[in-house]
Amino acid sequence: MLNIVPRARFLGMGMTLLLSLGLLLPSHSSAQYTKKPSRIVQIVTPIIAALDTAALVQIGPTALNLGAFTIPDGQVFVMTSLLVFPETYSSGSVGIHILQSSATRSFYRVSTSGPTQLQFSVGLVLAPGAALSIRNVYSGDPSIRVTATGYLAPDV
Repeated sequence: MLNIVPRARFLGMGMTLLLSLGLLLPSHSSAQYTKKPSRIVQIVTPIIAALDTAALVQIGPTALNLGAFTIPDGQVFVMTSLLVFPETYSSGSVGIHILQSSATRSFYRVSTSGPTQLQFSVGLVLAPGAALSIRNVYSGDPSIRVTATGYLAPDV
């Protein structure tokens, strides 16, 4: 089971509303990848309006846009954190899907009272060859930006 540690405030009371479903591919266990990281990766989205989807884009060391991020063949991407920035703060929440090659991989509902960081202590392992994107799920939800951090490791 994936341990998620919310790092945000919800309505100023130190709570985070969070729902996660379908977190790991059955063929991949993060334990086998934790000691073999080959490259740290930070990927971001542009602003995502309600009901829209945006590809995660790799950012280089000088904040240069390196294009849409696809997990290289022979490697997995182990996502260690996801940071969600609402464009406008409110007392509500926003639903997001992590999409792997257009298929929903995980679902989270997070507060819009400020930025929310989800930390995946054992990592969310995503398969090689996949393009990653984020979907802002519900009509009426505020626009968001998302930053994901993790590392590439050999697919064993």
